Amino acid sequence: MGLKERILAQNAETDKIISWLCEEFSERPKTKVLDIGCGFGRNMKPIRDAGFKVVGVDVDPESVAQLTDEGYEVYRPDELKAKEQFDVIIMSHIVEHFAPAELFDWLNSQLEYLKDGGYLIIATPLYSSHFYDDFDHIKPYHPEGLSMVWGLTNKRQVQFRGQSALKIKRLWYRRTYFRPHHTGVYILPTGLKPFVSALMVTSAALFKITGGLFGYKDSWVGMYQKIDRS
Repeated sequence: MGLKERILAQNAETDKIISWLCEEFSERPKTKVLDIGCGFGRNMKPIRDAGFKVVGVDVDPESVAQLTDEGYEVYRPDELKAKEQFDVIIMSHIVEHFAPAELFDWLNSQLEYLKDGGYLIIATPLYSSHFYDDFDHIKPYHPEGLSMVWGLTNKRQVQFRGQSALKIKRLWYRRTYFRPHHTGVYILPTGLKPFVSALMVTSAALFKITGGLFGYKDSWVGMYQKIDRS
């Protein structure tokens, strides 16, 4: 990886998730983690390297095949064992791809794979000028909104009430460097693109030098504990 790539690279969410897992679980090989929407293993690989037993699930057959060839335990959603339960479920950049009613049904169904007392970790973007650059982003979700449906607070939604309760244990907001809107970059004259690229590298460098002060919040990561409502 070159200097430019190192300056622009960010993997703070994965680092935060692993640090939380290490703080919560001392017997790592016995801790079963389910990474829903694992993709090509961005989170699975460092989680396994940290000593946890991790299983992945993804709708993309190509990523399932590739990770399986690399020795990971990965399944399509319909291949998960119905009664299998995990200590931790990770949903990294998944919930924003659902409309509210769809997310309500889907999340309730996925929580059946989580043990009572287990942890659900959600990472998802906040709304920004970049949010809808992703083709199938539908809606940003905030911790407060999820707590109104699955939380233990009296302030809750009338239409939706989660089958299980989720008590938020940890919350962290990721910050990132300022950058131009992607759509504008695509239509810039060729001669200006190196200038914009240099601005992005400078912005990323300032972000790291100032410890994130020269930047803004673009996503959040929350750890929720599953509570039996009964």
